[in-house]
Amino acid sequence: MIAVPFWPIQQNPSVHGKRRRMAVRRGLSACFYQLVYGGSLYCVGKKEKGKDMDTVSDMILVDLDDREIGQGEKLEVHRRGQLHRAFSVFLFDKDRLLIQKRADGKYHSAGLWANTCCSHPRTGQTLTEAAGKRLWLECGIANVPLKEAGSFVYRAVFSDGLIEYEVDHVFVGAYAGSFKANPEEISELRYVPMNLLKQDMLTSPEHYAPWFFTALGIAEAFWKRCAG
Repeated sequence: MIAVPFWPIQQNPSVHGKRRRMAVRRGLSACFYQLVYGGSLYCVGKKEKGKDMDTVSDMILVDLDDREIGQGEKLEVHRRGQLHRAFSVFLFDKDRLLIQKRADGKYHSAGLWANTCCSHPRTGQTLTEAAGKRLWLECGIANVPLKEAGSFVYRAVFSDGLIEYEVDHVFVGAYAGSFKANPEEISELRYVPMNLLKQDMLTSPEHYAPWFFTALGIAEAFWKRCAG
């Protein structure tokens, strides 16, 4: 595993109050408003309820060898800076990578560019299952075979005092189809050639999320081995 130093990130204020009012105005009685780090608004039916929600009570706490040692409530985990399990998904199309610009309402790294999607698995989920569900939730992409490329540990302290301390599992897939960004999660979603992406990350690193630098190296090396 690779230890990565922290990057202090400036972030936009939370917009969860506005989103809650929007939900009430729209009369979304079949929707569940999740008030966590600015909140997210998702529509859920009986079969889906509790499956794809960014729930708050079952984050997986781990040691540095990624062995599960407990569970934690999401906000409290990030306040205390407890090590937990996470994943980052990278979808490639030849020499292009699908990247997202995080929505302004995200609880950290708002407005920064990052990989295709990322999140945390919940208790009882496999990493692959969680990654596939998140890919659908954020990007509208389904049924893409994903392979784990590796993992690393990183820690980032944000301006509001929240701390990301993760064992981040990197997943890679091949995809050249259509996509639809969930505006609650993503403000922009697009393919970018790898050479242009890396040049921009070199000259404007402040535009990118802190975990993206290390995760990208793992994902790109794996993609090149597979393509070769």
